Amino acid sequence: MGTDASFSPDDPLVLSPWMSVEQLDDSAATIFLSSDGTRLRIPRSLHRLLLRFATATSPHEVCGTSDPAAPAMRAMAQLAAKGFLATPGSAAVPPERVVWDPPVRMFDAPAQKLRAAQADIVFLGMPWDFGSYTAAGARRGPSALREASLQILYALDRLTGRPLGWFDADRRCSLLAGISLVDAGDIVVNHGERHVAAFARASSVLATITGDGALPVSIGGDASTAYPVIELAQRAGPLDVIRIGRTPCEAHVFDAPRLTAESLPGHALSLQNVERYVDVIPTGMRGDGVDVSQRYVRVAIDGAAAAMPKAPVPPQERRRVHVGIDIDSLAKASDSPSLPSHTYAQVHALLLAIGRSHRIVSVDLCGADPGVACWGGVAMTALHLLLTALGAAKDPV
Repeated sequence: MGTDASFSPDDPLVLSPWMSVEQLDDSAATIFLSSDGTRLRIPRSLHRLLLRFATATSPHEVCGTSDPAAPAMRAMAQLAAKGFLATPGSAAVPPERVVWDPPVRMFDAPAQKLRAAQADIVFLGMPWDFGSYTAAGARRGPSALREASLQILYALDRLTGRPLGWFDADRRCSLLAGISLVDAGDIVVNHGERHVAAFARASSVLATITGDGALPVSIGGDASTAYPVIELAQRAGPLDVIRIGRTPCEAHVFDAPRLTAESLPGHALSLQNVERYVDVIPTGMRGDGVDVSQRYVRVAIDGAAAAMPKAPVPPQERRRVHVGIDIDSLAKASDSPSLPSHTYAQVHALLLAIGRSHRIVSVDLCGADPGVACWGGVAMTALHLLLTALGAAKDPV
């Protein structure tokens, strides 16, 4: 709907029908586009000029000058470029809304618009919990995790502008120093739609925001929400999947047409470049999962850790891997004493081991239900493990 280098002071423009006012006072106005969420705060004087485009008119007429260097004219060009002003007749149908801007962002990192992220890591929320009967409430996970993440803020060095990272108290070293983060918001989920539509939307957004090489991080949702980011990662070549959880697995799920948390392994292994899928389950949980030509492995976490190389593998020998963490598998106060669970220490050690032996190219964090007992502690544990996984992907070994 916007304009670009072809913007002309003498060509008529009109207000976008999708422009709305969020806040208005004597000094400023906050305006936004309901079609894509673009939001701006502008001086009240500029807002008055903008309203003169209620009917088609030229910027020259509104600003009283054709000089492109005039402040008012530069402002009009910017408003047109962002879509608040449009060519008459060009804005009859809005673009499909595919992401929502969250009220807060992961670790208070910058917001990412729907274009290739100029960052090392990009987050995308997946508020979907229709893939598991036991995950009701996990659709609120992305927003709840963002709220909790404000206790451990992302920040830049005031002199260099480089990310400060965090301090890993477990290893007594810096974590993600110099690694930039952005948050692309949440995928739009339309009530009643099938997973095919929602996940196709997620795949398209992920492909766009990672176009310049940013590492994608999916924040779910139930375990099925890992599929779009796995599908994206395998497009670039052979991929292993290592998921830390406790989802049961039965033989029939490898032929299940519907994508659920239980059938995720079968759907992932049907992708062209996914070569191996490893379900890492808690010690004490049944591990004799379905073996599909040795491509599917179900192993207890102590066995997985023991199988990892102790010394770093040379970069050229590392296999590409997607790493998933299901928060619901972490030990928490609401669990039955007889229910096998992962401990923080086990998962922390395994993530570091994966980083030494594999090249982590994508991550998903799922199973976050803010309705569980002691959610604050669960959320902080999950966020620390997420940062550990990202450090394993991006920090020098």
